[in-house]
Amino acid sequence: MNFDVFDESIGIDGYYRYIQSQAFPNSTETSFEIASYNAIGNIYPKGTVFSRVRWISKERANDFVHGNIDINDFYPPRPHINSIPEGRFNKLNSTTMYLSDHPFVALKECNIKEGDYFLLSYFSLPRRMSFIQIESEKDNLSQIFVNLLRTQDKRFYPLINMVYSNLLKFDAHDGVVYNSVKVDADYVDVNCWGKITSAKNFAIQDERIKNFKLEVSWLMYCNKNLQPVEHAMYVPLSNKKKNKIMTIAYQKNREAYKVSTNKIKKQLFERKAKTNILLAKEDKIMNTEILFKIVSK
Repeated sequence: MNFDVFDESIGIDGYYRYIQSQAFPNSTETSFEIASYNAIGNIYPKGTVFSRVRWISKERANDFVHGNIDINDFYPPRPHINSIPEGRFNKLNSTTMYLSDHPFVALKECNIKEGDYFLLSYFSLPRRMSFIQIESEKDNLSQIFVNLLRTQDKRFYPLINMVYSNLLKFDAHDGVVYNSVKVDADYVDVNCWGKITSAKNFAIQDERIKNFKLEVSWLMYCNKNLQPVEHAMYVPLSNKKKNKIMTIAYQKNREAYKVSTNKIKKQLFERKAKTNILLAKEDKIMNTEILFKIVSK
């Protein structure tokens, strides 16, 4: 069974029963057997920076460039304020923070196209964090999970959420990491971005979201070939006033803007290089804890 195109005759329940049959093979009414699958814990140190992209309308972009922006505008929408559609790792009207290891991947995942305005934000991890990743081509069940998580058919989203919540979500991990379905690792963008060194996406749920620190954000316009044109930059004032945002608009003071944006980009580059060194030392490690979960057959 594949997950390329959703088969309405099978339905969510039918697909889920199939996955259960693979996860609990040789089970009977009085006993069950649990199949194993290969998962690794991707460990990232405190301060690691990831990217987030949010599409915004031209009208909102005009508000933002004049400083009419709030700290919550950079974070995922909240269900008591906005209606949230079901996503790959969020149920209907539930909040999930989607991040990428590379800004180009975040742009593609958000379907940004020429003529769009968007916020490109960078968030840092509040502490050392672990993200579960399923390894493919190791066994049948692992391959099923990977194929499902990477589907491009949105009709599978309810199934993904069921499988993740019931079979793949553990307290030992802070979220899930999965490879982009829009960009391949080592893809080379000849127009602007160059070699894409990582195509990983991350999904974080629950109370963990609010602890992520906004480092900086840019209001941008998408030119042809996904070339971003900067209009304004937003920086939290300080740790004590992290809910207060400083707006630096390009048109108001171009020289001051260039100095500020180049300084912050240099800092981000240096932090990324430092993180890569730490990751090379720590590398991906298999979580040594025995993952235990109460499941229903």
